[in-house]
Amino acid sequence: MKLYLAVFKICRRSRKANPIQATIEIIKTIYIITAITFLVKSEKVINEVFTPSKKEIELARRIVNAYEEAIKKGLGATSMEGRIIDKAAYNQAKELLTLTEMIKEKEELKKKKLEVYQNKQIIHDPVN
Repeated sequence: MKLYLAVFKICRRSRKANPIQATIEIIKTIYIITAITFLVKSEKVINEVFTPSKKEIELARRIVNAYEEAIKKGLGATSMEGRIIDKAAYNQAKELLTLTEMIKEKEELKKKKLEVYQNKQIIHDPVN
């Protein structure tokens, strides 16, 4: 919490229009993957910053494919576009793809809930 407050104070003094977005971007660059907020305005910014871009997703897929091909050939690492692709890079790419899937599932669930609410249908959960 102290780190976030320190970063937020720095960003408030910066010339960026949105200090919350600047703070979250810095937090992401130091590999913190979670941010908590109580403000709806901040939630939108956090989601925008932490949601992987299409370019990041495509790169992660290529890294996973390259590493899995290397493993099939009996290699422990490989290179791709001038980068060394090892187990750590593979794990990081897999985590990004997992995060992407989780975000996608959550968005689909939100859409379903919104549709149900708009149609005023009641879904009965057999467990409860």
